[in-house]
Amino acid sequence: MTDISFTLPDGKGLPCEVASYAPMTGSLRAWVRVPEVSCAKDTELVLCYGGASQGRNKDGVWDLHVRLVRHLNDPREADTPVPG
Repeated sequence: MTDISFTLPDGKGLPCEVASYAPMTGSLRAWVRVPEVSCAKDTELVLCYGGASQGRNKDGVWDLHVRLVRHLNDPREADTPVPG
């Protein structure tokens, strides 16, 4: 599909699944498993493209422990509870 991936600032690849990408507009919808999100400091992610896809592992994004999916910056979608 594409060579888009995500890393932490130190270069460690993050599991991600690219749900859709429109090269003509640059529109991207991706799921990224972030190890920790803090309310006390910024959480930085690096979007990588044009090379090797580090961390591209959609099976690593989803597992039995996922309890909440948070849609950020999309007023059309609300929080989506995961059954289980």
